[in-house]
Amino acid sequence: MGIKAKVGAGAVVIRNDEVLLVQMNYGKFAGEWILPGGLVEEGEEPAEAVLRELQEETNQNGKVVAPHSIRFRKNPADIYWVFIVELASLNPILFPKTELLDAKFWPIESALSDKAVRPMTKYFVETANSKNVNSVEFPGQHLDMDTVYFFNS
Repeated sequence: MGIKAKVGAGAVVIRNDEVLLVQMNYGKFAGEWILPGGLVEEGEEPAEAVLRELQEETNQNGKVVAPHSIRFRKNPADIYWVFIVELASLNPILFPKTELLDAKFWPIESALSDKAVRPMTKYFVETANSKNVNSVEFPGQHLDMDTVYFFNS
């Protein structure tokens, strides 16, 4: 019997030493910051989903430059694709207030040190901005539940 897994996709958008993040307004992590992204819809490729979600959540249009990584969570099964995305141009940032509290570019160093940014978000931002992903420490609280596989590491 196969597993049933949720599949999501997130965008690492870095521009001028800043990273685009969105602030959740729901669930147990309301108020915290994550990568723009969401669930892959029926019949959609993860790379298509990440661009759709980026547009829906931030009003930005981009193109996938490269797949960055895949995060696999065991229980419950959850697969999260992370893509490096480049913006076609910078539009005014608009976000759905029913889903998000805010969306903005953060200086990378601030995002990596702020407690309101989720640990795996920091990890994806730091590894995307690093020449050696193996030198970036994996978030300890995720060691027992997550495995991350990198492309071109």
